[in-house]
Amino acid sequence: ALNLLYNVNSRDETWQIDMFVREQWTDPRLQFDPSLWPSNYGTLRLPAGKTIWRPDTFFFNAVSCTTPIEQSTTLFPNGSLTWTRHQMCNFHSTFDLSDFPFDAQSFTIIRRSFAYPSTDVVVYHPNDTDGFLICFYADPFI
Repeated sequence: ALNLLYNVNSRDETWQIDMFVREQWTDPRLQFDPSLWPSNYGTLRLPAGKTIWRPDTFFFNAVSCTTPIEQSTTLFPNGSLTWTRHQMCNFHSTFDLSDFPFDAQSFTIIRRSFAYPSTDVVVYHPNDTDGFLICFYADPFI
């Protein structure tokens, strides 16, 4: 979820966003029966620092990214996990200023997996109503 677009720099062709990144995947080995837990909420919050497999995705066209606050991982009974984190990133992309000052820019975010091919990690944006085009080049560095 996009919080803020700021520091658009046409000279350096950079821009910054403040966002929440949410990734979801399923690991059948982590399935559980929610009735066995006293809270019976139906989900479990995994403590920070617990070692579980997480996607190794990153923003390919990011100049820098910081994660200023804690991350949250939620486990569902069917083994699905949701990993949410707050990130502030500085991105680079080419600006088309040929119609300046009446131009419109499209800021592209490129998401990749460092080690996994597109057959193992499929990344998609659940909706495109945020006004951003998210491109994913799934194959690792070729």
